[in-house]
Amino acid sequence: MSYFEPETWRPATRQEFLDYLAERRAPRRDVERVGDILVIRKTISPFDLYTYLKARFGEPNGLMTLFASDDSDNLFHWDYLLYAGDQQLTFTGATREVHVRVGRGLDDAEWLAFIQRLRTDFGRVGRDKGRVAGELEKWSVFPNRFLAIANRCADLFHDLSEALPKLQRAFERDDARPSREDYARRAERQAALVTKVTAAALELPILTPVLFECFLGLVVGLLVRPEVKADTERLDAFVRGRLNDKILSLNDHCRGFARGLASDNEALQRFWPVVARRNDLIHGNLDPVRDAVEVVYFDRKRPLHTSGGAGHRSYWDSLLLQYRPQRVIDDYLAMHHVIHEILQHMEPQVRATITAVMGDTQPGWDQRRRKIGLLFPGHVAGVYLPGLRYDSELRAPRRRTRRVRSPLGPTDEGVPPAAAGL
Repeated sequence: MSYFEPETWRPATRQEFLDYLAERRAPRRDVERVGDILVIRKTISPFDLYTYLKARFGEPNGLMTLFASDDSDNLFHWDYLLYAGDQQLTFTGATREVHVRVGRGLDDAEWLAFIQRLRTDFGRVGRDKGRVAGELEKWSVFPNRFLAIANRCADLFHDLSEALPKLQRAFERDDARPSREDYARRAERQAALVTKVTAAALELPILTPVLFECFLGLVVGLLVRPEVKADTERLDAFVRGRLNDKILSLNDHCRGFARGLASDNEALQRFWPVVARRNDLIHGNLDPVRDAVEVVYFDRKRPLHTSGGAGHRSYWDSLLLQYRPQRVIDDYLAMHHVIHEILQHMEPQVRATITAVMGDTQPGWDQRRRKIGLLFPGHVAGVYLPGLRYDSELRAPRRRTRRVRSPLGPTDEGVPPAAAGL
């Protein structure tokens, strides 16, 4: 029995586990720890390895399993302590890789043979492996576009809310004391603030309605009633209908609403002008008189402005009139007010779930149970263990060739290397 005969592997006995635990606790100087570890990432998936091991040996029985917390926030989630004859063998599952530890050093050819023998043995227990796979919860991890855009909008809102008051104070100081020795330096700082304000005021109004649509899509995608989803024509009419009708009919088409929104809702009334401006922006609608930032008279080619001021300052003022940063801020807040109103019309438990999903980078959906899940922690943890090898780095030995004689003359013949103790 050996590492290369997976059909002979067996789980550790209780005494073997206790001996293993004592070995782990022993100081390194007292116990010589020998062996080899391979990290499997590419050749076999964690799903395939786990379902195979559980089909053969039952629940994980290793040390990492014993100390793992009862959630998905672990460096190592499960492990198996096995024996190939009297040789120790462990499988330890991290999130996207499995560490295999054996009791002696293996070269690349031996590791490749180990992987091949292991994969071949999957077929022998295929029925039990399939049964284990069928008992697992199946979650579809979907992208949270709302959160991605919300984070960008929050950054733009912060830039705008921070830079606009600074710019206004700088203009007021200049108006009070127009002649200053540090005029150029102050103008340079003001120019940087104007650039920051106008950049945020250009991008935020484009993303604000997109953010709201992503929120609405999240709500509909997770809460749409099964009978509505089953009726393709009705679902299509609801999803692609006018935004006003879609919002007002959320209670009719989605689960979890305690009541519907009324058409005279104060938050909605504030939001419709935002939508109208969004439409004008998307379609490039322009009214030269309505959208004018200034009126200028000309006598032939002589410009006559209706207000005086420094050249660069007047230009900046016209930019602020064009981009209307304060209105951008107000529209952004109005959009959030509508989101708050929609959440308040939900049942408390559903509202808490949707709010949690809104802040999760990788939420999940169980189609069979129609259940929303927060699958992973809000951070990513990893560990680097020096000296590990990875299956993607394994290289098969090159075939040697030799010259052989034949009646037709000398030819090259491929000669495979000798099997290394397999």
